[in-house]
Amino acid sequence: MAFMMSYEGPRGTREEEFGKVMELVEGIFVTAREKGTNMEKGFPLLFNRNNLENMRIFLYDGKPVAHIGISVVEATLYGCRLKIGMMGAVGTDRAHRGKGLASRLLSDCMRKLLADGVDFVMVSGIRSLYDREGCVMAGKSY
Repeated sequence: MAFMMSYEGPRGTREEEFGKVMELVEGIFVTAREKGTNMEKGFPLLFNRNNLENMRIFLYDGKPVAHIGISVVEATLYGCRLKIGMMGAVGTDRAHRGKGLASRLLSDCMRKLLADGVDFVMVSGIRSLYDREGCVMAGKSY
């Protein structure tokens, strides 16, 4: 009897999956020239064990294959308190691209951020993926 493998997710990362998610992200974003770069140390607000629920993933046969990271911070702008969602490290393992995983993860992240009371979201990057979800260019950010 053949075992049919399928995707699991989207969902947050579990404690025991943290290392595998970091391997996926570094495999996607760290070039051969940059080997030895540590995404966890480089982006500690996003990649930390207190942010596991916001490290959104899809798994295939128990292995993380797609990821979007979100973090939420509070800020005060001209006396108004805001919750700001930040999104980055959006990537899918090459063998699993073209299956709609990133689109489904992005929709999942937007639903989660809305449920978490976020006022607006800043996305790292410019892709049609973000356009399809209703993101718009807002100008420069410092």
